[in-house]
Amino acid sequence: MRGARNPVDAHISRRIQRARLQAGMSEDDLASAIGVTAVDTILFVGGDFERKGGPLVLECWRRHFAYRSDLHVVTKSPVAPEAGLHVHAGIAAGSSEWRCRWQEADVFVFPSTMETFGIVLLEALAFMVPVVSSRAGAAAD
Repeated sequence: MRGARNPVDAHISRRIQRARLQAGMSEDDLASAIGVTAVDTILFVGGDFERKGGPLVLECWRRHFAYRSDLHVVTKSPVAPEAGLHVHAGIAAGSSEWRCRWQEADVFVFPSTMETFGIVLLEALAFMVPVVSSRAGAAAD
């Protein structure tokens, strides 16, 4: 639906706004108070950008993180770069550039709702990168 808000994003936004109002703090002050550290590099890996939830990642990043974080997208799909958005196309798993993306990531995002088991979650764990994921399939475990 054009113009409709994603229910997950809307729920998170309402919780952030309510917490900010209750605390009387800016978003950065609230993040600092609850122990959220700086996130400089957000990583998304998905060969099929649409199916893996890439558009949701972009929307959320633009709304909440673009002013303070870079988003690195590793995909085979065409994605137009913009300020702060770095698109890495044609990177093979296990390559030196692929490892570099993982080593530089502060957090990995995985919003796919169609995975039964996302091997990329194990890759994130192997590189000790914190994960923000949907609860689809094995991701909840």
